[in-house]
Amino acid sequence: MLDIFNERAFVFWDLGDQYNSMRKVTDLMQDSQAYERMLAQPILAEGTMEKYFSWHDNEPGGGWLRKRIHKQVEAHTNPSPSSSLHAAG
Repeated sequence: MLDIFNERAFVFWDLGDQYNSMRKVTDLMQDSQAYERMLAQPILAEGTMEKYFSWHDNEPGGGWLRKRIHKQVEAHTNPSPSSSLHAAG
């Protein structure tokens, strides 16, 4: 999840450390400037658009996701001759 969303834009509720999570919420409730800084953060992590939402060449990332999917599909549908030898043997 943190590879998609900017961890500075929200409070991640850690089930393993709920006390610390609650402390962060309490701190934000008591410090309006810190809360405003959090709200001003971009919601997506750096590189998210390119990595997960880049389909067309004219979008951020230049279609990186589409190209990555095409390469993976091509690799599975057109295996190299050496990999088919290993499968047969």
